[in-house]
Amino acid sequence: VGGWGRRSLNVTPAGKVLPCHAAESITGLEFWNVRERSLADIWANSPAFSAFRGTGWMREPCASCPRRELDFGGCRCQAFALTGDASATDPVCHLAPDHARVA
Repeated sequence: VGGWGRRSLNVTPAGKVLPCHAAESITGLEFWNVRERSLADIWANSPAFSAFRGTGWMREPCASCPRRELDFGGCRCQAFALTGDASATDPVCHLAPDHARVA
């Protein structure tokens, strides 16, 4: 998808605006509702969209990886599902400390 909140979004039937279809699985994030705010406001100002947008949130090994602006640390939902931490390196990456979980 080109990174969290970078190029696309999803709107649930209830009006919640998500960076991807599975984002609601990440606990601790509040997703704003299009019935209460404009899409432009949500895209630009939502803390949930900003949480993992870009590369500033990344820890090692992602922070110094030459691919960080290509894969943006991998899937945040997958990282959360497999490690319990949405900011962890996606375990699918061979550099991830949790890679053995999927290898």
